[in-house]
Amino acid sequence: MDYLEEVWERLLAQGERMPRAVNLITGPSRTADVEQTMQLGAHGPRRVHLLLIG
Repeated sequence: MDYLEEVWERLLAQGERMPRAVNLITGPSRTADVEQTMQLGAHGPRRVHLLLIG
C-alpha cells in the first residue's frame, strides 16, 4: 500500500462488516518541540511491535 487511505478499501473488500473501532498505529510517537531535541514516546508508544496473523 502506498497510502493510508487504501487501508479502508482493503477492509471493505473483505466483505465482512466493519468493526466498531479500527485503530491505525503508524509508528512510534516523536516530537522535537522542546529545544529542538528529538524525543521518542512523548505522546504515545516509544516502540511499536507488529504481529501479522493470516
